[in-house]
Amino acid sequence: MGTEAKDNKGDDDNTPTSAPVWAHREFQNLKRLEKAGVPCPRPQFVKKGVMVMEFVGENGKAAWKLRDYPFINDLAVKQAYEQVIHVRCRIIKALHLLILA
Repeated sequence: MGTEAKDNKGDDDNTPTSAPVWAHREFQNLKRLEKAGVPCPRPQFVKKGVMVMEFVGENGKAAWKLRDYPFINDLAVKQAYEQVIHVRCRIIKALHLLILA
């Protein structure tokens, strides 16, 4: 699509009314992940399209984003990659997702 302007007529994903639906679905999915033992932020509640989750981090400092983590060597990168693949498989199973390649 490039940098062309997009016609949003009929695109419900960008309307404010879709936020409560999205937030509720996201809340339910996080609850399912939590129940399946998949590491994720614990959802607290959702109201009027706003979802509140537990803070992920320590002493007021947010946890690392994977892309910013200072890996010490190639083995650490490989181990992190394998962990991501393992968790991804658990997410797919817990949410009953079908991934089309």
